Parts: sequence; C-alpha cells; structure tokens
Amino acid sequence: MASEDAYNTISGTPQLPDEPQNVPMRIVLLSTPRSGNNWLRHLLAKLYRIPSLAVHNPADVDWATLPLRCVLGIHWHPVPPFLSLLERHGFRALVLARHPLDVLVSILHFALHAPTVRWLEGEGGDERPLYGAMPRSAPFLEYAAGARAAALLCVSREWWTVPGCLRVRYEELVADPHRTLERVADGLGVAPQVPPDTALAETTIPKLRALTSCPPHFWQGRPGLWKRLLPAAEACAIAKAQSASFSGLGYVCDPDPDLQPGSADANWVELVGANLAEELQNLASLRKQLETSQDRAQASQTELAASQEALTDLRARFAATQQALQDLMNRSEQERALQDQVTDLEPAALEDAWRLHHFARRHPRTARLFAWFLRRQSGSFTSAPPRNWPTGPHDARS
Repeated sequence: MASEDAYNTISGTPQLPDEPQNVPMRIVLLSTPRSGNNWLRHLLAKLYRIPSLAVHNPADVDWATLPLRCVLGIHWHPVPPFLSLLERHGFRALVLARHPLDVLVSILHFALHAPTVRWLEGEGGDERPLYGAMPRSAPFLEYAAGARAAALLCVSREWWTVPGCLRVRYEELVADPHRTLERVADGLGVAPQVPPDTALAETTIPKLRALTSCPPHFWQGRPGLWKRLLPAAEACAIAKAQSASFSGLGYVCDPDPDLQPGSADANWVELVGANLAEELQNLASLRKQLETSQDRAQASQTELAASQEALTDLRARFAATQQALQDLMNRSEQERALQDQVTDLEPAALEDAWRLHHFARRHPRTARLFAWFLRRQSGSFTSAPPRNWPTGPHDARS
C-alpha cells in the first residue's frame, strides 16, 4: 500500500565524499503520528546528507546493521527497553509536537487514504470509525475523545519531558524553518552538510509526494487548520477529554468564536472535495493506463498463442525430420553391411555369382526350382514345389 512505502526502507541522498562517514551521527525522531515527522525526517536527511529510515516498531529495526549516520523516525512510547536500545546504539532523540486538534483533523483525513493499523500496533483501537466521517460528526468526536486518540497523542507528550531530548514544535518549523533547523543543528552539535535553503527546496510538499509515492502523508501542512473545521463547542469538548496532552505540550484550545457549524462543514467539504477531484483525476489517468496495459496484455497473449502454435508445428516437423534421418541412417547401415559382404567375396565367387545371376535371368523357372530345392534341403520350406514350376527335364516350360 502507498503509505507503507515510506516505512521499512532506508532512503535519502548519499553522503558526500568528504563527510566523516566513520563518525557516528544517529538521530531518532519521535512523535505522535501526523505531527509533521515525515517532513522533518526528510529535512534532516537532506540537511546532513544521511540515510533516512522510518518504522512502526523497534522490532522492525535491524539495529546491528544500521548506518553509522542516519535519521530514524518512529511513533513509540519512551519505555525503558526502547530507551536502552537508543542509548546503546548512540542515538540522539528529537521530539516533535503539534497542536492536538490539528493532529486529529490530519488523522481524520489520512485514515481514509492509508492504513494506520500499525500505529502503536493498534493500541487503544484503530481508525476504522473515521472512514467517511466529518470533523463535526459523532464518530469523529467519539474517536477524538476516546482511548485511541489519547494513546496516539501521548507519544509526543511523553517524550517532551524525557531528559536530553531536543524539542521542536511543528508550528515553529513551519513559521521559521531556517531558525528552527539552525537550533536543531546547534542542539545536535553537528554542522549541516548543506544550507537549510537547499534542504527546504528539496522537501516541498509536491517533491515529498513524488519522493515517497504517498500523497496522503503530505496533505495541507497548515498550522491552525482545525480552527476552520471545528466550532467552539466541538473543539472544547475534545480539548477537555484530552486535557493531559494539551497541558503537557503547552497548547491551548482557542477556537474561532464566529465559526458556525454550517461553515465548518462547508470548509471540510471544500478541502476534501479539492483533494477528491485530484484523486479522481489520478484515478482516471490510472484507469487509462490500466486499459492500455490490458490491451497490451491481450495482444501479448495473442502473440504468445501464435508462438506456441508455431512452436508445436516446429516440434512436429523436427520429430518428422529426426525420424527421416533415423530411417536414412538405418538404410545406410544396411547398404554398408551389404557392401562389406560384397567386398569380402573372392573374385572367383563374384564371377560365379554373376554367372548364376545371368542364368537366373535367362531361365527364371529353373532358377526358382533350384532355389526351392536348396531351401528344401535346409528344411526352410514345405516339400511341395511351387505350382506351375517345372518338375522334370522334359517340362516344355524349362
């Protein structure tokens, strides 16, 4: 599936030849899903020219073969075994936070387009209730206030307080990416390999969509989008249910007091409609490609059937040729044997044979009677002579 293409693979631009490749620099990016972690992961990979790896579970990582210089993205709690793994393999931790309501709205959109079952390996439930829902719908409001949303939101909150963890807010990264990246580089203590402008130019939303082959990973990217989609009543209800993540990350719920329910719904339809129109265009293009591929496949099948028929005919001809060749070889052997027999005869025997042959042609009946007599002597034939053959010296036909 498309969203899985961004996971379980190491990607990124190769390291520059003059980089100290033997000097380890491993970064682990930790966050709640849909917090902008894919963008920041690719930014860091471009900034330092190092490979990028994203996984769902620490068990997905072959820790022993990781590159000395890489950036790893994962959504996972800071449990002791995982913390020990990161320390043992020399990772610097960087946590990314985003406003919980923007995260939940992004999850609502993403869940319809890509699988999410492996987020925290299904902790607290899944995103199936969100399929086809709207931000003000009962399914979304129940999800946003429930255990599954709480489990996902607490990932960034838990890492936010881990000692030594570099902290980045998505809103700051969008508002001032140059300064934010410089602050990250200072915190890591490693100078970037390329200027931030270069890394940012290589990680625009269109380029990341093409790079990952997963457009849903990179949707709007606008902080505060939730204020156009959630009126005050719905926003405050979610914030109350997820108060720990709001307060733990320092976010407030400050909805637009003038946003009416109808306007909120219309804004969602406009956003999703534009996205749907793009997807329908892509679908039409894919359908055309599929039809072309099917036509080519049918033509190939026809050609294959003709080739198989020609091959069958060729095999039959080859078998007939082999049989004819075998027959010819058999006749050659017979002729060679006869020739050997003739060659072995003495000149006198050849002369006697020629005289007998000449006599048989002049006196065929006598020759046949003589042949019968010889065979009778050897016991090969019956005692009766052939009918109409001469039986004595006075037979007029002899």
